[in-house]
Amino acid sequence: MKKHSSEDMKTPGQFAVLTLLIGTCFAQTQTMCNHNVCMETANLEIENNKVTIGVALPTVESGLNEFLMNASVPLPYGFLSIQMGPNEVQMCDFSITEPLPLPTPAPPNHHHNHFKMNTSDLRSQACTESDGSLLTNPMLANTTISSKSALLGDHLQIVSRINSTLFGVQDLFSTSSESSVIRVTISKSAPLYLDSSKMTALLDLSNSSSQSFNFNHSAGTFENYTAMVDELGV
Repeated sequence: MKKHSSEDMKTPGQFAVLTLLIGTCFAQTQTMCNHNVCMETANLEIENNKVTIGVALPTVESGLNEFLMNASVPLPYGFLSIQMGPNEVQMCDFSITEPLPLPTPAPPNHHHNHFKMNTSDLRSQACTESDGSLLTNPMLANTTISSKSALLGDHLQIVSRINSTLFGVQDLFSTSSESSVIRVTISKSAPLYLDSSKMTALLDLSNSSSQSFNFNHSAGTFENYTAMVDELGV
């Protein structure tokens, strides 16, 4: 398996982009880097919603059953999920409430309005199919939201680290194939919480739209994965 180091692709102050064409049936992916953090990334348009999903895997030799995910989703939204293979556990990102932004000075010549936000308002959890819905289960995976997550004007960026013993048998971590199909679903429907702590939710799929892309295992595996984890503070 070919492995990448983010140091090889780093461009100071901006993203460095390497394009990987993967066919006509799926969206293309790019290796995108911000400082010392790189992820294999798909830029999708789902029912006029521009959604970006970035995934970084550790090396097989590390023995880690986890990955880093950077999800950018337009506001307002209800939830976002990624399915890493047929009939498998999915990852869901959603916010408990609409984040209340606190304005902070934007970097010079930056076109976005930046806001600080309370990352406890965000959820990144494992979820499973449940009668036309997704049922989140915080016991299926350990997830940590990075402080690099941000509210950027008209969209929300959620950066998270997801760990689960279940991932060792999932398609995304398979060594028998070079790539996996990742299906991304976005919905405007708000989560229906099933407990007072708002840790478990039912996510309605009836008002959702999806698009798939082909994730190349080699391109998305990084030798400096642990250093990226440290950089993100997760």
